[in-house]
Amino acid sequence: PGDRETLPPADLDEPVAVEGGPRVSVSSIEEVDGEAVLPGEVSGPAVRITVRVENDSDVAIDLTTAVVTMYGGESGLQASPVSKPAGKAFPAEVAAGETAGGSFVFELPEDQRSGVRVEVDLSVSDPLIAFEGDIG
Repeated sequence: PGDRETLPPADLDEPVAVEGGPRVSVSSIEEVDGEAVLPGEVSGPAVRITVRVENDSDVAIDLTTAVVTMYGGESGLQASPVSKPAGKAFPAEVAAGETAGGSFVFELPEDQRSGVRVEVDLSVSDPLIAFEGDIG
């Protein structure tokens, strides 16, 4: 929805704390060779983003609907996900006091790695979390 709250973008290397909720960070960014596995995927230059969700609350956080999206810098177009190498979805939940992570691989040509945007959408009831910066 258009009225959905989006937190101000943070630098790629800065964690974001959601008020009354988790602390989210991009813990690593690696340049990889994407390997097409599923229909529609394209092999080639890619990046693997690892996102961590730290749950400092007293209740588990459901991550079954969490989504990570990347946008290329020059074009601003959404980067296409690629299954390999070693993409890994978030677990179903992160328990109270625990940390969970997921790794997400996106097709991203080298000329699109300046000014990228990574969005983490934990659920419709949480604000959209955005990170921006340069890769490489």
